[in-house]
Amino acid sequence: MTAETFFNPQHPVTLIAIGDSGEAMTLRLILESLGAFVSFYRIGTPGDFVSVLSSAKDPGNLTVISAHGNNGGFHFGDYAPQIDTSLLKSGVFVPSSVPGIGKLSRKTFLSTACETGSSEMRSAFLEAGADAYVAPERDPEGRDIPVFVHLFAHGLLAKGLTVSAAFDAACDAVKDAGMVLAQSAS
Repeated sequence: MTAETFFNPQHPVTLIAIGDSGEAMTLRLILESLGAFVSFYRIGTPGDFVSVLSSAKDPGNLTVISAHGNNGGFHFGDYAPQIDTSLLKSGVFVPSSVPGIGKLSRKTFLSTACETGSSEMRSAFLEAGADAYVAPERDPEGRDIPVFVHLFAHGLLAKGLTVSAAFDAACDAVKDAGMVLAQSAS
């Protein structure tokens, strides 16, 4: 990617917004302030979500999913009858839906959605091919999420830290975010 060869390289990051994109717009500005080249996707349907997650076309090693979560999954809500919602359970993309994505590229996925850090969701992402999955296990204070994302991305993009070291640094600063990390064995 051309932006990676600039004097001040821009690191490609994928940002997915499900539903309300207010948080995602804040995260986009944060990521760009750290030198990221952000591919931003506003998701309209579960099929859009699957398409972006499973795409190998997006460069970079970090995908951020900005969404609301409940019942251990990503909240999508209700749709018109012609929209395929077969991957949703009561309007929620749950861990058992992840195999429907197909093979994920070897990336780090960071979810901001409440309750998407369950052991089931972590396992589902890793089994689908993710290198790492970071998400809140419970319902964090909303204003903690942008700070956590900033510090985590700063560690990865600006400091060149490993995922684990960037995660630890962000957690040290934002202790009540309730974030969890799962990494593949390879």
